[in-house]
Amino acid sequence: MQKHAREAAVADPSPATLRGVEIRAVSKVFGTGQSAFRALNTVSLEIRGNEFFTLLGPSGCGKTTLLRLIAGFEQPTDGEILLGGEPIGHLAPNHRPVNTVFQSYALFSQRSLRSRGICAPTSGGICYA
Repeated sequence: MQKHAREAAVADPSPATLRGVEIRAVSKVFGTGQSAFRALNTVSLEIRGNEFFTLLGPSGCGKTTLLRLIAGFEQPTDGEILLGGEPIGHLAPNHRPVNTVFQSYALFSQRSLRSRGICAPTSGGICYA
């Protein structure tokens, strides 16, 4: 009986187990006064647990800033970041259970953008094509 209860829980996950990263109205401003630069402007998104997620956008649009905020290398000017439904703003980077792999185009300079995008999720980061 206990085995079937465990299998049912896996087959029908509760909303709490699907929580991943939640970004709630996060803004990031670098500098002050006339020299202030708003890198993120009230960004909100939810990445569910076990969901594969990719940030795509042009240079300077805030992708790296958002990843640095999630990792704890920067603090948001406004808003809140949650992991598993719990705020993580008070946690140091080495106490946050997150990982970030920054892309270096030099790693696969001979590959097309499309093949770079499909490389990691299909082979755990090892390209066979």
